[in-house]
Amino acid sequence: MDPVEIATPFLEDLQSEFGETVNFGLLVGPEVHYLKVLESLHPLRMMTSMEERDPAYATALGKAVLSNLDDETVRSIFHDVEFQQRTPRTVQSTDALIAELVHARERGFAIDDEENEMGAVCVAAAIEAGEDTRYAVSVSGPMVRVDEAVVERLGKRLREVSARIGMLLRGEAPAVRTPL
Repeated sequence: MDPVEIATPFLEDLQSEFGETVNFGLLVGPEVHYLKVLESLHPLRMMTSMEERDPAYATALGKAVLSNLDDETVRSIFHDVEFQQRTPRTVQSTDALIAELVHARERGFAIDDEENEMGAVCVAAAIEAGEDTRYAVSVSGPMVRVDEAVVERLGKRLREVSARIGMLLRGEAPAVRTPL
């Protein structure tokens, strides 16, 4: 089954519910590859091209997937990666990244709080699609609209959505769109 095809109705629902940009991505080595992007209709919005590749350590999508991996696997992925400071808030080492992953594991979702782009907040949850889970879904927007209360709502919702997509990808549920 095509993961993008399975995820798209859920991405559309998230965009309708929150009005912000929704991303579906895949961790490939130390980078996030965007497989589907639904941009917000707001004039002030986060924009991502599906041709873009972002460092996983600076994105909620990347950190969400990485939080499902053990620390040694994370270290092996980043063993020869030079951390680039995309903003003043970007993590600068594997140790700092692993410290953030501890929090993502506790919450069940990851946050990019101006780490990839100043003024932008992104929340993501990993999709458990089997033994080698590398997918995640996120919602991103400007800080003026994505405050702490919205981050918590997004985190809860993304956990629900990612669980449903994961069930479909693992073949544990019929591929029928049902409201969440």
